[in-house]
Amino acid sequence: MLLMLMFLFIGLHSPKGFNFQIFKPAYRLQRGRSSNFQINLALMTSKTPQYQQYSFENTLHISPIEAFELIKCDKAVLLDVREDYETTQGRPDLSRNMLAIPMSVLLENIDLIPRDKALIVMCAHGIRSVQVVAYLSPFLPEACYNLDGAFEYWELQGLPVISGNVSEKG
Repeated sequence: MLLMLMFLFIGLHSPKGFNFQIFKPAYRLQRGRSSNFQINLALMTSKTPQYQQYSFENTLHISPIEAFELIKCDKAVLLDVREDYETTQGRPDLSRNMLAIPMSVLLENIDLIPRDKALIVMCAHGIRSVQVVAYLSPFLPEACYNLDGAFEYWELQGLPVISGNVSEKG
């Protein structure tokens, strides 16, 4: 019990030198006037990534757990921009609200990106997803976020993953 509490408050140290916290999903919901819960995106996002070193100015980052909650609530779509050969390590297991469009063919398939929901962009380590967010943000009416820590931290935080290469768009 004491060891578990230490992990919750101190965090773990990964072999790559990044610190990551193990925590329960922060549902950051607020009760609206109509007594329905509203998701407060301002509390869920940050301009400073916590799980990766790469960022551009004015890029918004969202943690994997909070991204998963938004996607489950049908408020966002996850865009996986990894190349097909990279997906052998797996993909997030999402039954809906996920697109897999490799960065190399993103411009040819830009019309597949929905414009009615927030967009969360993911790659393998967070470099390409930050670039895609910086490129797409001015063109999308809804918010565009980088998945902080990329697929690596999606897995490390115990979120659902499908093993193997699943190379389908949409």
